[in-house]
Amino acid sequence: MNIDERIYQVLKRTFSIPLSWENWGDTESFLEWTSLDSMAVLEFLAALEQEFHFRFPAQDLSLDLLTSRSRLVRYLTERVNEG
Repeated sequence: MNIDERIYQVLKRTFSIPLSWENWGDTESFLEWTSLDSMAVLEFLAALEQEFHFRFPAQDLSLDLLTSRSRLVRYLTERVNEG
């Protein structure tokens, strides 16, 4: 499973949303599928950290990163390949 697919699965699990893989392909912002209040952002962040066995450094965290599919895929691809 590639990083994009893993993010998709984490998002679906975390928010229990009816998002198909086909619709995921057209998604840029997760805000299209769910509203992210502060608790939801923390849940999603924790789920991503668990899935990827990676702690996001505080200086890297931004709502833009955690709501943008392309940015998050690129970011995690870089970090996973570093480790």
